[in-house]
Amino acid sequence: SEGGLRAASFVYYPAAVSGGVVNGSFMTILDILPTFLEIAESEHPGAGEYKGRQINGIRGRSFWPHMTGVSDTVHLPGDTVGWSQGERGALIRGDYKIINVPPGRSVEKTVWQLYDISTDPGERDDLAIEMPDLVLDMVAVWEADWR
Repeated sequence: SEGGLRAASFVYYPAAVSGGVVNGSFMTILDILPTFLEIAESEHPGAGEYKGRQINGIRGRSFWPHMTGVSDTVHLPGDTVGWSQGERGALIRGDYKIINVPPGRSVEKTVWQLYDISTDPGERDDLAIEMPDLVLDMVAVWEADWR
């Protein structure tokens, strides 16, 4: 399930970012807008309505401090990033990722799987049975914020 989540990115900005670095920090597409706004020294107008259209707030974080060496990470340990598509979904928080298998031909009820993607990026060792409290906590966040 990590397909598309581990993708190459290249940044060329010699005036501010040193080159020749391979960095495995977690970033998402949600982080691009706040990053560009910070580089441009501009601000998002905030959630609300503009010319009859709803404008959403920013969900990502600027990765500019990380790229310029001011911060060691892009996301704080408690930050979450998730997605949903119908009953399917996933959530990443820190080193952990939950992903669900919705009811269907192979299962009767939704089953959540838990992986430590820092040590198991191939998602082969499901830790859900070993860490049920973490799964329940992350599922609650997914239900509240990402479903």
